[in-house]
Parts: sequence; C-alpha cells; structure tokens
Amino acid sequence: MHGDLPPTPLAEASALGRRWVRRYFRRQQLWTREQVAAWLRITPHAVRLRVRRGTLLAVDFEARRYFPAAQFDRRRRQLRPEVRAYFATTPARDRWVLTYALLLPVRGRRAILRQLLDGDELEAVLAIVRRLRARGA
Repeated sequence: MHGDLPPTPLAEASALGRRWVRRYFRRQQLWTREQVAAWLRITPHAVRLRVRRGTLLAVDFEARRYFPAAQFDRRRRQLRPEVRAYFATTPARDRWVLTYALLLPVRGRRAILRQLLDGDELEAVLAIVRRLRARGA
C-alpha cells in the first residue's frame, strides 16, 4: 500500500542536488534540537525520546536534527492539534509523510505524496498542510 518510506525526507531530496537542498532548507523555518528543548521546556534527551517515540517530527540534515516549526502551536507550546490527530491515527512509519508534505516545495509535492498515499489519505495530509500554512506557520 504505502511501500517502504526512506529513513528521512532528504533521502529523495538529495537527488535534486545538495546545493538546492541547502538553499531550500535555509528558507524553511526549522528549529534545532536545542531550540525545541528550550521552547518546550524539556531536556535535549527528552526531545530525542519524543523523536524515537514518533511524537515529534525531525529531519536529519548533515548529522543534526531539525524540526519543522509548522508542527508546533507556539501559543500553547505544544504540537498543533491537526498534527497530534494525524499521529494518533497513523502508523509510526507513515508519519514521515507529513514531514514530506511540510518540507517539500509546493510544486511537485502532490506527485511525490501520491506515490506514498491513497487518494483519501493524500487529501487528508494536504488539508492539514493547507491549514498549517494558512496560519502562517
């Protein structure tokens, strides 16, 4: 159904060229592990545990962990309800799909996600992303 997902979203992005990926990541609002720990008021070790359990989305880029800011509700200092709901109903290996949706450029996002998801699931993920982006995340 879904096939095996790569360990990180960058596995496929690397095919686009390292320079392009770096430029794109500079434009994204990504937080480091230390920033997430300070913002959530937890230790960096607790951040690592949340990533391992799959309750935080992280991207491994040049041996460091980065976190898409769009997954957080900054006013409440927690994960956004849409992201939390997605986690609750999605197998752990498919949570990377949401990371793909948040990090990929708009052009080509649907085509890549279509390879990973069925029609209804695709629309559900894109609806989450649209809501997050509409909030200016």
